[in-house]
Amino acid sequence: MSFTKAFLTSCSIGTKLDALVQSVDSQAYPTDDVQAFVKDQLQELRTDMLRFEEVAADGRKAQEANATLNQKVEAEQRHTQQLTEQIRDLQRNEKDLKARQVQLECQLANANEIIRVQDPEPSALNKEIADLQQRLKSVEKERTAKEAEVADLGRKMEKRNHKLADYDVSDFTTTSCAF
Repeated sequence: MSFTKAFLTSCSIGTKLDALVQSVDSQAYPTDDVQAFVKDQLQELRTDMLRFEEVAADGRKAQEANATLNQKVEAEQRHTQQLTEQIRDLQRNEKDLKARQVQLECQLANANEIIRVQDPEPSALNKEIADLQQRLKSVEKERTAKEAEVADLGRKMEKRNHKLADYDVSDFTTTSCAF
């Protein structure tokens, strides 16, 4: 009987029950031994079922955590895409502002040249030069502000990328540890 019992405990539940039926059919056991054997097998079956339920609950928790992390990753990816679009827009604006700055510098140089060549109304030309210089300063300030904004968005995007990498690593770790 000890060989049969050891054999039955090492097999799956279905195999155990099949072996039990065959064992009972092929041998005549005293009633007490059969009852004790059946009782032991039922206890093992209960234990196996409890372990299965625990593993299934852990699996559900891992799936829920994985789904939550996936949602966070998707939200971070959307936000990163928005930041990327903002950076492109700001870079285009910066390029336009630089072009405008060059244009204003050319106009200022031309105005200075006109003053040097001919001096019919120095006050009007001086006023135009002062206006151009003021506009140039304004454009330079705006360009500097846009450059700072681009740099800030770049840092934010880099931070988001690190977060995404952390989510990907934690997602992989959570998923692999759950099994």
